[in-house]
Amino acid sequence: MPSSSNVLIIEDDPNLRRTLALILQQAGYAVMASGQVQDALSRFNSWNYDLIVLNGDQAELTEAELLDVLSQAQPTMSVLLLTSSPAINPQTIAGPIGRRVYLVKPIDPAQILASVRDILNQAARRAG
Repeated sequence: MPSSSNVLIIEDDPNLRRTLALILQQAGYAVMASGQVQDALSRFNSWNYDLIVLNGDQAELTEAELLDVLSQAQPTMSVLLLTSSPAINPQTIAGPIGRRVYLVKPIDPAQILASVRDILNQAARRAG
């Protein structure tokens, strides 16, 4: 059920960050959004998230570095990676337990919601 799912958005573009937050909040998800990786990591450790929506194009850390940090903190975390590059390294998004999915920008709101629902439904099936 969306109302019990917590989503962390890590997106440096303020317009896209607000739009993503609004789309997910209107669908009933509890959303925390951050524009900076380090800020998001501090929030990550202080709140229980079911999914991270991550901008894979941020300059602070590479996709692999950030996913590695997140995996160490919570190996079962599911990640929805948003990227402007259609060429994704499968090694980067392959998680040991948590589901990693990527979408190429620009992204349609219906596509975001469908991906989030799918990821969270699969995580719920794995957990229970």
